[in-house]
Amino acid sequence: MKIRNGYVPITKEIQDFIKSEIERTGIGPQRILKGNKEAREIGLTSGIIYRIIGKNGSDLTARKTHLELVLKLWSSIDEKEPHNSSTIKQTKLYKKA
Repeated sequence: MKIRNGYVPITKEIQDFIKSEIERTGIGPQRILKGNKEAREIGLTSGIIYRIIGKNGSDLTARKTHLELVLKLWSSIDEKEPHNSSTIKQTKLYKKA
């Protein structure tokens, strides 16, 4: 398979790594991109990330710049923060009302 200039193949290892970062941080594609100017400038969307990880169809290649930014964004995030139990309780009470 010939790969276009500026694109890289998406391997199972890349997919698994991104999925593990999503699990580790608790942050999905929409949230990681929210307000990110660089992503907007290069045209990276949550739909592209979902296709990279094989959750919404599957792509065999991705723009190198997209993949680099995806990896950079998740690697810059610490472990997921525990939920505030009082906030969860308030949400449940609100839903019952």
